Amino acid sequence: MKLVRTFVLLAAAATAAVLAPFAAAQAQDTTPPTLVRGEIDGTIMTLYFNEALDGTSVPAARAFRTTVRFPGGGLNCWAKGPVEISDKKVIVGGIRRATPGYRAWFYSYDTSLAVDKLRDLHGNEVRDIPPMIELSNISTPAVRLVAVSGTVVTMTFYSQLDTSSKPAASAFTVTVDNSPASLATTDPVEISGATLKLNLASAVASGASVTVSYTKPVSNPLQDTAGTQAKGYQVDGIAGRTVVPDCGKWASPFQAAGSRAVGTQAAGIQAAGIQAAGVQAAGFQTAGIQTAGFLRRAAAAPLCLPKATNVEVSSEPVAAATYTQGETIRVRLTFSEAVTVTGTPRLKLDFSSADGDEQWADYASGSGSSSLEFAYTVTQRDASSAGVAVLANTLELNGGTIKSVSNAEENATLAHAGRAPDRNHKVDGGHRPTLSAVAVVSDAGDDDTYAEGDTVRVALTFGGAVAVVTEGGTPRLKLDLGGDDGTGERWAAYESGSGTATLTFAWQAAAPDESAAGVAVLANTLELGGGAIMSVATEAAAVRAAALKRDGGATRSVATQAAAAFGHAGLAHDPAHRVDAAPPRLLRGEIDGATVTLWFSEALDPDSTGGRFLMGIQTSETASLGCFATGAVSIDGATATIGLGRGCPPAQAGLTERNYVKYLRRADGGDGSFRDLAGNLLTPDGDAGIGLYVQIDLENVTGKTAAVTGAEV
Repeated sequence: MKLVRTFVLLAAAATAAVLAPFAAAQAQDTTPPTLVRGEIDGTIMTLYFNEALDGTSVPAARAFRTTVRFPGGGLNCWAKGPVEISDKKVIVGGIRRATPGYRAWFYSYDTSLAVDKLRDLHGNEVRDIPPMIELSNISTPAVRLVAVSGTVVTMTFYSQLDTSSKPAASAFTVTVDNSPASLATTDPVEISGATLKLNLASAVASGASVTVSYTKPVSNPLQDTAGTQAKGYQVDGIAGRTVVPDCGKWASPFQAAGSRAVGTQAAGIQAAGIQAAGVQAAGFQTAGIQTAGFLRRAAAAPLCLPKATNVEVSSEPVAAATYTQGETIRVRLTFSEAVTVTGTPRLKLDFSSADGDEQWADYASGSGSSSLEFAYTVTQRDASSAGVAVLANTLELNGGTIKSVSNAEENATLAHAGRAPDRNHKVDGGHRPTLSAVAVVSDAGDDDTYAEGDTVRVALTFGGAVAVVTEGGTPRLKLDLGGDDGTGERWAAYESGSGTATLTFAWQAAAPDESAAGVAVLANTLELGGGAIMSVATEAAAVRAAALKRDGGATRSVATQAAAAFGHAGLAHDPAHRVDAAPPRLLRGEIDGATVTLWFSEALDPDSTGGRFLMGIQTSETASLGCFATGAVSIDGATATIGLGRGCPPAQAGLTERNYVKYLRRADGGDGSFRDLAGNLLTPDGDAGIGLYVQIDLENVTGKTAAVTGAEV
């Protein structure tokens, strides 16, 4: 008994925990949403509420009723749908088309006909909407029927048109089977009643697909007799037939809709409420027989052709927003109704890349539904850093068919929108990224010379991002300092840049490197050195394959995905990038009384007079004295002069055996010690414990007639 009671208590606690958030939300907001306003645009009614609604609770269309006025009367009717909820809006389709300039009302929302109720995000249901709320009518003149016969394209509108406002021919674009068609030079545009005619320069063959696009011009726009201007539009037709252009997802059930509509039946085919008695409409006659407000047809019913309403890239790349070799790009084309496909229709993709081009995506699946999938498998040659684009109006039957499931008389209209390149759908099939530029990018300093320890850097730029793999070795590039038989060639090793389009290679100057002409880069010398350089996508594929293999999954070979192409240009010797890494050498020295003169292998920096001079001065036949020179130091080209100063005795004539100088400097040269014009420090003989040193015996020329610079005396 105690166990049962415990279980009941736990269940109650769990239930309370589940309901707590909803109860808290209800406590915070118990006010139902209220209707703020509404509008109607053609066959679509939009209701605006004061707060966001629950998009998962969508009432049936029959719960909504409208009253619409039109010339000669009005109609109260239920919506036919669909119904969509978007934030604070309820969008209801399948309304009796509103006539521009005429009044319309939202008649009622009947909750008894709605299994799923309108409600806010806290579950508060919409109630008590007052009846007959007037809708703002934002409808504009729209095309009801399109007929093509010979050289004439006839578009019949739902309302009478203003004959005094006739757009110029330039406002219209006509294509026949996706090829541009010219309008006639004489009377290209005619308006009469509810009819707009375009006269073409050439006749259209029966069965050809015709597309008309209208762009609203600055002057003389297309408008009805009340002055309501038409929006830009695009409609499709078929030569020799009459087509209903507005019969998609949001179409009114009260207009012609091919072989199936709402209203009355004639000859086994339902007509769709074309309310005109004995009136010619776009090339066919309605015969003037009215039944329950709808006309029986006496001629072939107008066609309602399926048309593409949406285009999207429906696939997702495996990694890094990039499709690699072997992955499939899928494009979904959504039509206004279910279609049946035979054969292999196709549409065109654009990779928008210098290394890529246009490719056909073939029909893959979807026949019998309103969404068709087209597929393209990425190959090694494909690349697109900007992302895949879908080219507008490139759908072609390719010997197949795309027809309505309910009416297989004619193929769907092939016109469709395009999609701009999308960086979430980049392409890199593992193509060979090619080298496009070579440059020395390091700074040689004010003297344009690299000294010992300085680094020369060369940048290689590829046609796309590349990855560098250094497991097993490091890629390298050959430089040339000059000299015969390759003695001046040096390898610059990969340093950085993996994952980008630019890789940097580095080489550090060291003794005895010299190049008075400047560094050159030798053409076609990039080599892997045991490593690898490949496209980023190829590396990603290799990583994924390795991961799959490690996890025991199936792998796709990446062996066919080529590494980067290594051919590249070279750079000539550049005097702006000279090399002097050879340090100066002390050649000989003399002492003349209280003055020491030293000769070097090359000119010194005149400001490098630092360091310390430990002197050995012979003072007798058997004795010598050690001391530090404290006199002035001066440099003239490759010669340095040091005064002994007060700390050391001058050399005596004839004592020539134990006179020397030991030059001491800091290892880093921070004491301003001897260096050449490139900055290379004097080559040391060793480490004295208190710094590096160079020692040389001094020739004693004290008392001699003359000292010949750098020569015997």
